[in-house]
Amino acid sequence: MLYDTSQIQYSRDSAVATYCAKNEDRFIDYYHAAITALYEDYHSKGIGDSKTSPMITDMPDDYWVKIGEEIGLGESFANCYYGKDTLSEVITNTTKAERVANGLPFFSLNGEGVSGYSPDWGWEALFNAGLGE
Repeated sequence: MLYDTSQIQYSRDSAVATYCAKNEDRFIDYYHAAITALYEDYHSKGIGDSKTSPMITDMPDDYWVKIGEEIGLGESFANCYYGKDTLSEVITNTTKAERVANGLPFFSLNGEGVSGYSPDWGWEALFNAGLGE
């Protein structure tokens, strides 16, 4: 098996939370906070940072909501996340991305597709690619 089902669920949960943040016009803030939290909590410890590293196995159910709280997202964000309000959008866009992406996450930046994860990605990279203001 290429992926542990918990890893797929963690990834899907993170996407649901990100779409909830996007719907409140806080994508960049949330993305930066999430990347920072993942680095501090897991990647800096060699967990979940490559295909050969140990997988994340202990992510709390409220992990993504706490990140939202840290940047000032409130009850509507938490309700969106726990209600999985954006799940159908996540599934639709993941299906589209899988057709053209070599990995996830997948971004279309200024008409160019960018696939996979790099530990160098942060809000600065997105800002420089034209997603920031």
